[in-house]
Amino acid sequence: MMMLGKLPFIWLVLAISAVAIASYMMSLVIDGIFGKDGFGTIGNMVVFTVGFFGALIVAEMLGFRLRGLQMATFTGLGGAIGLFLTLALGKMVLDKVR
Repeated sequence: MMMLGKLPFIWLVLAISAVAIASYMMSLVIDGIFGKDGFGTIGNMVVFTVGFFGALIVAEMLGFRLRGLQMATFTGLGGAIGLFLTLALGKMVLDKVR
């Protein structure tokens, strides 16, 4: 069973909220750096939050055991940054093609 599926509802809501708040603060900085090349503050936050939890789900589907908060955090951060960079690169390529 997945790690996120074992959490009680209130803890799941708190985890998503904590990641979304941290993603929003990081998105404010990234929006200032990327400007029009990014996805806006809220868009960046959504990308980071989805990437974080998506990486956790994919890692567990592939059979990795995320024991401990530190391993889960690094996996989630890697997924969030990887998804953001992939989407930003795709947006850059599409802007160059137009």
